[in-house]
Amino acid sequence: MDVNANATRNELAASSIGALKPVGWWIERASALVLALLLLRSSFAHLGNPYYFLSTVYSYQLVGIRVGQWVSLVLPFLQLTTAIALLLRWWITEAFVLAAIQFLTFSIIQAVTIYRGLDISCGCFGASNSLKVGWSTFAISTTALGVAMLGWWGTRSNRRRGGGP
Repeated sequence: MDVNANATRNELAASSIGALKPVGWWIERASALVLALLLLRSSFAHLGNPYYFLSTVYSYQLVGIRVGQWVSLVLPFLQLTTAIALLLRWWITEAFVLAAIQFLTFSIIQAVTIYRGLDISCGCFGASNSLKVGWSTFAISTTALGVAMLGWWGTRSNRRRGGGP
């Protein structure tokens, strides 16, 4: 058996298995999946019961009537769009930035609510969820923020190494 036959066989095996993806790709995909599941769960809960979500927005006592209506109208669709972009790798870097901005905002709102001592439902995942605003909800939002930043890093790392979609 000559060297060329071995090389051809190895090339066939590699092409049938597929090339190994860089670590950044796996980090990006895992981060996107985790964030998309969180965002989808939240958006579906809010779209399924918009009046409860509106009352939750008001319970934080951070915005007035008009702004609260806009937040409760736009946020579920923003979450849904971000989740779809993450899953389908549409504008993936921007989707991670958008997710990070959302979770940073949620983290700040959780921290302000804890500081103010409000005893209210988080409303993160709809009416069926009885999570009260506290350190556990703050941990969820800050962990998701970290995952979004890690996913963003994965996209940047993947592009630097030349690993495309």
